[in-house]
Amino acid sequence: MGNLFRPDSPLMRFMMLITNLIALNVLWLIGCIPIVTAGASTVAMHTVLLSYISRKDDAVLKPFFRAFRENFRTVTPLWLMNLLVGAVMVAEIVYLSVGAELWLKVVFGVLLLIYGAATSYLYPLLARYETTARQALLNSFMLPVRHLLSSVCVVTLNVLPVFLLVAFPELFWKSILVWTVIGFSLIAYLDLKILLPVFQKYEPATEEK
Repeated sequence: MGNLFRPDSPLMRFMMLITNLIALNVLWLIGCIPIVTAGASTVAMHTVLLSYISRKDDAVLKPFFRAFRENFRTVTPLWLMNLLVGAVMVAEIVYLSVGAELWLKVVFGVLLLIYGAATSYLYPLLARYETTARQALLNSFMLPVRHLLSSVCVVTLNVLPVFLLVAFPELFWKSILVWTVIGFSLIAYLDLKILLPVFQKYEPATEEK
């Protein structure tokens, strides 16, 4: 019974994970309130989760704000570009919902998948590696094509809140407490569990950020 409550026991690691996810979810939401800082907040959340997964550091607060500061200048231009493209996508969805030819819907669907996949890879890449914005953006388009199954999984996870909000708004608002407390950080954690094996295929065994 004593082994059950050791700091490195599965139970205690699980409890630590839940605690960290809750703290990260709150920090991420606060960091997203000024919309311009949402990109840096997302990279900071992934950075903390990477440290936890690799068992380097279980702390949350200080590593989050340190990663936020360190990545703000690199990430913010990418995030603003990401936001602009997303706004165009939303406008296009509204246009197509009114009525459009089938081929236009197919083309837009493909573009939407590419956008979703690139976005899903971009912020974990920026959290994992010391890299330029250009290189991270390039890799975020190349890797999804090479790893289609992983890409489908992370895109599905990342669009889940948006899908629920659009398709089942009543269900989304009923579950708003879950999203406020742990939902977004849990998705980021699952994303990294899927993407880390992909990243590790392209790096030496000793290479870390």
